[in-house]
Amino acid sequence: MRRSFGIALVALILALVLPASVSAQEVPQLPARYWGTVKVYKQGAGEVAAPQDTVITAWVDGVERDSITVTKPYKYGSLYFKLTVQGDIAQGSLVEFYVNGVKADQTANFQNNHPEEIALTVEDLIPPVITNLNPSLGTTVGVTKPTISAHYSDALSGVDSATANVEVNSLDVTGSASVTEEGVSYTPTAVLPNGAYVVKVTVADNLGNLASQVWSFTVSIAGAGGGQTPIPTAEEVKTDLFGTEAISYTSSSGEILETIEATSEDGTLTLTIPEGTIVLDKDDNPVINLEADVDTSPPLPPKDASIIGLAYDFGPDGTTFTPPITLTRSYDPDDIPEGVAEEALVLAWYDEVAGEWVELDCVVDTGNNTITASIEHFTTFAIIGAVIPSVTPPVSAPAPAVFAPSSLSISPVEVNIGETVTISLSVTNTGGKSGSYKVTLKINGVVEATKQVTVDAGLSEEVTFTISKDIAGTYSVDVNGLTDSFTVKEEEAAVIPAPSTPPTPTPAKEINWPVLWGVIGGVVAMGLLIFFLARRRTC
Repeated sequence: MRRSFGIALVALILALVLPASVSAQEVPQLPARYWGTVKVYKQGAGEVAAPQDTVITAWVDGVERDSITVTKPYKYGSLYFKLTVQGDIAQGSLVEFYVNGVKADQTANFQNNHPEEIALTVEDLIPPVITNLNPSLGTTVGVTKPTISAHYSDALSGVDSATANVEVNSLDVTGSASVTEEGVSYTPTAVLPNGAYVVKVTVADNLGNLASQVWSFTVSIAGAGGGQTPIPTAEEVKTDLFGTEAISYTSSSGEILETIEATSEDGTLTLTIPEGTIVLDKDDNPVINLEADVDTSPPLPPKDASIIGLAYDFGPDGTTFTPPITLTRSYDPDDIPEGVAEEALVLAWYDEVAGEWVELDCVVDTGNNTITASIEHFTTFAIIGAVIPSVTPPVSAPAPAVFAPSSLSISPVEVNIGETVTISLSVTNTGGKSGSYKVTLKINGVVEATKQVTVDAGLSEEVTFTISKDIAGTYSVDVNGLTDSFTVKEEEAAVIPAPSTPPTPTPAKEINWPVLWGVIGGVVAMGLLIFFLARRRTC
C-alpha cells in the first residue's frame, strides 16, 4: 500500500510540473525562405543581370529580417542556402525586397515554413559613383607629371568601362589612359606647365546611366615645362554671381571647362553657362571674372510699359557667349499691372548705345509663371510688361448664306408599279444671310427633278418630291449628297374564286284535280249546312 501511495505521489508531482514547463517553452515559428533570379532594367534600355556581390535584403514591418549576396549573376540563394525571414511575424505580413538598397518591384506575403521562388526585378536609374579623385580637388601638386585618376563603381547594373572617358582642360586623353572595370588612370607624357588643370571623368553603367565628375588642381613647381607638347593650362575665372563667390576655369581659348549655374537670392532668376561655352570679354579675350546682382536703379521702361519685379545687371558689360546661354526668370502674377496681358510679358535687355530696351525672343510659361530666353552678352535685363491698348473691333458684315441638307426621308420604301413615293429632306441655312438653294433629285444617278428653295438665316425649310416608277426594281436616291433607296415591285394578279354550283331545284308536283275539287265541294257543302242551321234557329 505504501508503494502504491508513492507512485501516486510521483504522478501527481509530474502532472503539476510538466505542463508548466512545456507551456513556458513555446514551439518557435518556422521561417519563410526565398530564392530566385534578380535582374536590373531601365525603361527603353533593356535589362542585365545583377552583378556579383549585389546584396538582397528582406524587410517586414520596417525591420530588416535577412540579407543574401549574389554569388552568380542573375541568381540569389540556392537549393540549400536561401533568404530566410523569421521572427514574431504575423501570417500574411508584407515582405519587401531591396536590391543594394533599391526597392524591388516584387513583394511577398509571409507564410511560415513556406519556401518560395521569386524572380526579382529593379529599375536602375542610378548612375555610377566616381570617387578617389587624384590629385584631390583644389590641391596644388609639386610634380610635373602627376598621375590623374579616379575610381568608379555601380551598385545595380555594373560599370560599362567601354564608356569611360577622361579629359584634362577639355583635351580628351582617354586613348593614353589606363581604363579598367574599377577606374581610370592617366599620367601625362609631357611635363605640365605651372597652372590650373580641370579634369573631367565620365562613365556609364550597363544600362546607360551616365556619371560625370569634374574637379581641378594646380601644378606649381620651379622649372616646369619642356618635353613634348604639353596640355594647355586652364585660366581661372572668378565669379561673383548674386553674392556667391567661386572659382571656375576656362581653356586658353575661353571655353568654360565646367558648367556654371547660379540662382538669385530671391530665387526668381537662374543663369546657366554650360560646359563648352566660349566666354570672351569685350576685347575677345578669355573672360577673367563674371558678376551679377540686382540693378537698384534700372533705366526707365518704354512708354505705357512697366518693369515687372527686379532688374538685374550682369557684367562685365560686353561679355559674350557662344553659343547663347539660357536665362530663366520667374514672376509673381500679382505684380502684373492692370491692362498687361501675362502671355505678352517679355525679357528685355538695355542697349546703352541706343538708350532703349530691346525685347528678346521668349517662352512664357503662364502655368509656372516663368519666362525663358537665350542671351548672347551681358548687360541689364528685366521683365517688361506693356499695356495693350483697347481696340474696338470693327462691325463685320453678316456671313453669307451657308446651306446644309439633312434628314432625307423616303415613304414608303416599297411600292407597286405606278404607286407614288414621297422623298423629302430638310435644308438649313447656317449662315448670316437669307439665300436661295438648289435641290436636285437623282434616281439611279439620273437627274429626276430640281427645286429652288429660299431659306432665311438660321432657319430650315422642307423640300418634297413625289415620283412613281412603272418598272419593278430597286432605285437609288441621291439628293444633294444624301443617299437612300426604295423598291418597286410588280402588282400581284387578283385571285378570282371559282363559281359555286347552284342547288338543283325540286320539280313541282302535278295537281290532283279530282281530289282538289272534292275538297272544295266539301267545304262549300259544309258552309251551306251551317248557314241553314243558323237561319232555322232565328226563326
